Amino acid sequence: MIKLSRAAMGSEFTIISKDSPNIEEILSHVLDRVEWLEQQLSHFEIDSDISIINRNAFKQPVPVSPVLFKILMKIRSWSELTESAFAPTMGKLIREWGFFQRGSGSEAQIFPPTPDKMKTLTEKCGWKYVILDEKNSAIQFKTPDVELHLGAVGKGIAVQMAADFLQENGMRCALISSGGSSFYALGSPPDSEGWKIGITHPINSDLVFGTVTISDRALSISSSVGQTRYDGEQLYGHILDPRTGESLTSQDCVVVAAEDAAYAEALSTAFLVQGENWTRDFIGKYPQVGCVFYHTDQSRAVVFNFQEFESVE
Repeated sequence: MIKLSRAAMGSEFTIISKDSPNIEEILSHVLDRVEWLEQQLSHFEIDSDISIINRNAFKQPVPVSPVLFKILMKIRSWSELTESAFAPTMGKLIREWGFFQRGSGSEAQIFPPTPDKMKTLTEKCGWKYVILDEKNSAIQFKTPDVELHLGAVGKGIAVQMAADFLQENGMRCALISSGGSSFYALGSPPDSEGWKIGITHPINSDLVFGTVTISDRALSISSSVGQTRYDGEQLYGHILDPRTGESLTSQDCVVVAAEDAAYAEALSTAFLVQGENWTRDFIGKYPQVGCVFYHTDQSRAVVFNFQEFESVE
């Protein structure tokens, strides 16, 4: 097996593949494409397409590439599907909370937004204030409070793009990952039914609470614990409830398996926001999705339609 990694999408982007002629050249090309995609989607890059949209879309319609327009249409449909629990239009709310910077850690202190500020932003930054003009492949904001912030779904988009490219070029054995939380398992390693992935405990990174073995499927692992802030009394997680503006303070972890890496990222965030009961009902309607809801305070995993998960506790 061969492994190549590169810093991209705000984390380490890694591809593991079966060795073959020209494999390093192919994987290096994939990583170049991921870097190119980051230049389009990152809110940290001032000249990225997302940053240009955020600066100008309230003033006038902003034309975007067909590729990006298709991405925005998908993201909007996932937001509607999750009843706005996944909402990448609330960049300004994320800024207000102090989670905009890369590498936010629990040692960093914040001053949570006032209830009035949270109410204002949550009421004025939803998709109903975004116009997606299919005829002209353009986007426009109806209020100045909208700001696109793709977050983890951006990593999922890059992972899925890499997987699609490898498949289109005849590769049937690769594991693509970004940041250790977004994966696509392409085929299986030799003499194996799938790629085995350990699920790290949300609080103790030295522990694994379960493993999954998947093939031709995406995986997303989501928890608020990865990036936290402190206000002098309480830790706040970086995942926000778009409906209330509040930070999630639970230390639960959600693992989602789906057919698309970006879709899995959107769902894992939404499931954390909506909670276990809503997630159970959702998976009852969409049985192609699998989920593990891990309650850290109880060391208990609740499994929904996910036979590939094995607990190790």
